Amino acid sequence: MGLFKNFVSQIRKPEGFLGQMMVNGMNSGHAKMADWGMAHLKTIAPEEILEVGCGGGRNAHELLRKYPSSKVTAIDYSDVSVAKAAAYNTGMIQKGRCKVQQGDVSNLNMNEQYDLMMKYKGTYL
Repeated sequence: MGLFKNFVSQIRKPEGFLGQMMVNGMNSGHAKMADWGMAHLKTIAPEEILEVGCGGGRNAHELLRKYPSSKVTAIDYSDVSVAKAAAYNTGMIQKGRCKVQQGDVSNLNMNEQYDLMMKYKGTYL
């Protein structure tokens, strides 16, 4: 597999060095679209937010800024994404406002109640 094809394959589940590069690119590359989506959210005051497919953690960070009294649980199934998201949100994790965990959305046990859910690529529910 060529280098370009190997890099592009990192979109689905980033792994290794190329995956780290992909996650860094996702944080900046998806920023405008995610910000546009968040700007169209109704005025709400969610207590608990779930972000599925959190990638590098940038959107979780922005949700924490937009909703200063909320807590965010960010989930991704890529080890690389989870590590980057945790590093990106270290301060909020230490304050108890953010949890970053590894998980597969097809196997999530949704016992918790969430007021706002966000999934990959800025789609809001």
